[in-house]
Amino acid sequence: MVDISFEIGGVIVEFNNAKNALEKALFQGVRGYVKQTVGSVRCPEHGEAPKIVSKGPSLSDSHFEVSGCCQKFTDTIQKKLIT
Repeated sequence: MVDISFEIGGVIVEFNNAKNALEKALFQGVRGYVKQTVGSVRCPEHGEAPKIVSKGPSLSDSHFEVSGCCQKFTDTIQKKLIT
């Protein structure tokens, strides 16, 4: 399964530490989108799942950083997330 984390304003933020209901809903929305889009995808060559960080100055103004076992797989996941 995909590993997703959040880095907001340079600080790793845990889903359970959401400040309010709106922030929790945003976390859930991002996690749901990622799981639906690439949740069960694994590298066909290495069998690894991607690691994704939602990163930015705020949760509503963030982008995805993808890492994985190889560049080809990372590029594939990145393309899936932005389409």
